[in-house]
Amino acid sequence: MSSCCRHMVLCLLFIIPALQVSLISHTQTDSTSYIISHKILSVEDGLASREIFCGLQDNAGFLWFGTRNGLNRYDGKNFKLFTSQKDSLFDNKVIQLAKDQANHLLIVYGHPGYSRMAMRIEVMDLATNRVQSLKATYPQLPFKEEYVYWVINDGNDLCFLSANPFQYWRLTERGFELKFQMKEWDAIIPETRKQPVLKPNNYAHSGRYSHFYNGDAALYVGERNNIYFLTASGAVQVKPENTPPVAGFTPQHELLVPDTLNCLQLITAAGNKTAFRNLHILPIPKEILDGHYVRDINSADLLYYSQSRGLFLYDHKAMYKLMDGEDFAMAGNLIINQFFTDSRGNRWICTSGGLIRIKLDKNLFTHYFTRALIGAITNNQVRGIYANEYGTVY
Repeated sequence: MSSCCRHMVLCLLFIIPALQVSLISHTQTDSTSYIISHKILSVEDGLASREIFCGLQDNAGFLWFGTRNGLNRYDGKNFKLFTSQKDSLFDNKVIQLAKDQANHLLIVYGHPGYSRMAMRIEVMDLATNRVQSLKATYPQLPFKEEYVYWVINDGNDLCFLSANPFQYWRLTERGFELKFQMKEWDAIIPETRKQPVLKPNNYAHSGRYSHFYNGDAALYVGERNNIYFLTASGAVQVKPENTPPVAGFTPQHELLVPDTLNCLQLITAAGNKTAFRNLHILPIPKEILDGHYVRDINSADLLYYSQSRGLFLYDHKAMYKLMDGEDFAMAGNLIINQFFTDSRGNRWICTSGGLIRIKLDKNLFTHYFTRALIGAITNNQVRGIYANEYGTVY
């Protein structure tokens, strides 16, 4: 170093107070670790309806959203609309979507009105946009398609719930596999009144309350019927009166979610001890008990929302505030129907008042010498910096 440079560094060291910062021990708070941005999309942007029930990303990267007024495809800039009037869809109310590895989009249509009950399931060939029946798409379909009341993805597999009899099937690379038969549930359909489940009834809507993740499943068909928890080690049948309420089933601040350790968690506000095999009991953070919860269909992350407090992401390790209450309450009593994460890390939230895109970008900059860090010192301008051979910064 030249004598001029050495003189400049020494002058700066005299000007700046003698602050020392350990590069190793410095930690960031969640508020500074990520840059969080959001965008709200609605009919003004090309969506068919403000009410978005479901969404997913296909194998080509397109995003698909089921709305009250049709099926939308999004390429990142523009929405394309598919309807019963011009594209031969069975109906315009699309309440659930799933996909297989053969470039097919499975479409679940809902009954008119405000219910989320399934009415019919069809399949769109994404190469041709041609719509056909389940049986035409899968000639070896091992169950009657008129009795299928829910279909959802678990990774690359397709999970089917059917009635009469109640069964849980998976479509894998090996073909259709019967995973479980819920025999206790068959009693809810009297022999003299058996009918296709896709007609209005008191249980078709409950398919959306079942959970599938990493091969595990939690199956539900009504508040008075047993809940089945399926893991790699077997099935656990739980009577409703022996378990705390489960969000989505009887939503009172409890939630059942599969975790990344390939076992199921029953999360309860009170931390109740329940003797479930292969189940972990974890308490919900107390500060979020006044809200509602939805699980990411691609992971075990939870989305917590409250009209007063805002929108939060909870990954079982930390909570991240995504939106303030006033930004989130864009349509009165907003309801979140579903949310998922695309291949670029965008989180898409399907709500009753529009579509929300959330992006969490890692903050590459670390803040030093801020007013919060240096306390009483009023001047936080840094005019020079020097680090010695031990890693101490002056």
